Amino acid sequence: QVATQAAMRRDMIAGAAIFAVGDVAAQLLTIKRSEQLPMPVVSNGGSSTGGTTAAVVPTGGGGNSFDRHRLSCAAILGCVWSGICVPAVYSLAESLFPGRSTKKILLKMVVTCSILSTVGNYTTMLARRLMMLLAPGAISNLGKGAAVKACVQDCNDDIPEVIMDDLKIWPLYDIACFTIVPPPLRPMTTAVMSSLWATYMSVVSAKTHD
Repeated sequence: QVATQAAMRRDMIAGAAIFAVGDVAAQLLTIKRSEQLPMPVVSNGGSSTGGTTAAVVPTGGGGNSFDRHRLSCAAILGCVWSGICVPAVYSLAESLFPGRSTKKILLKMVVTCSILSTVGNYTTMLARRLMMLLAPGAISNLGKGAAVKACVQDCNDDIPEVIMDDLKIWPLYDIACFTIVPPPLRPMTTAVMSSLWATYMSVVSAKTHD
């Protein structure tokens, strides 16, 4: 039991670190992309020949600043989801279909993908967005109910694309993990994959919809 608790604490710390690294990478990518976008140009009046003079309008610091609240939310979510839930799903798959035959490996992949690729991605995306509502000034004058409803609708709109992207990556990784990657190396390779996926999910979850 002591060993199990120690392993859970280790997984929770690793999960928080993975999601935090993914969110930092996502925010840095977003900041860099926003800095490279052309700044909007407006006219400050026409000349006698009908021409205009361009004036650069600053876009403000909202898209170019690092969001510590978002980072904290990602770390908390990673601690719970990647530290507890994901290991539990993989343990469930291993307990249901122990062994390394082709059939059992495919069945393990079906178990992990059917849970993590669908419910898992939706849950983490919704949790990120709901936690962001706790930031000061995040909720508009429409109120909490409307803000939560908008979060759910955005997740409903985004989840099909997320699942399609997930199924391009994780099934292949799961097969490689259960067949090629030695068990001692699986935590490291899974951590790398999870960090990359956390970056993707952080970008998707931060999207705004018109």
